[in-house]
Amino acid sequence: MSARKARTEAAAAGAAPVDSEEKDVKIPVEAVDDTEANEAEAAEAAESENKDLFEEIKKDLNGKVKEVKVNPTLQEHPVTLSAEGGISMEMEKVLRRMPNAEGVESTKVLELNPNHTVFAALKAAHAAGDTDKVAKYAELLYDQALLIAGLPIEDPVAYAQLVCGLMQ
Repeated sequence: MSARKARTEAAAAGAAPVDSEEKDVKIPVEAVDDTEANEAEAAEAAESENKDLFEEIKKDLNGKVKEVKVNPTLQEHPVTLSAEGGISMEMEKVLRRMPNAEGVESTKVLELNPNHTVFAALKAAHAAGDTDKVAKYAELLYDQALLIAGLPIEDPVAYAQLVCGLMQ
């Protein structure tokens, strides 16, 4: 389609005129570097501030995750999983579909969103010394991260009961 025809059709549809030349938008590299540096500093501060909480979550999950840490790049979700080591989570999904794939598992890292209200509730339960609630939240968040990643949860009935129990 020619540029003239596109402008004519856009004008007929009531749209603003279209400029046929694209303009480059330049963002200073310093601005991007500052944002990344600020996010990294905030993540490090959250890591050190919540080290005891992360150790408790890791203990409550009984070896299901290698590490618990913050991920400041998460936007909507309170939690995500990443993998360390030789098998990625995508590879785990593929290998699980194959025959005799029992025991194929990636080394998982639970990453929490420090800006999410769920993280604030988790911190409040830890600060109050409510280890039972922290353990329930840890299990719930781990299962939620598995579901978000497209992996099956170990016990769907226990997950449903945990959700209902926390809602009461």
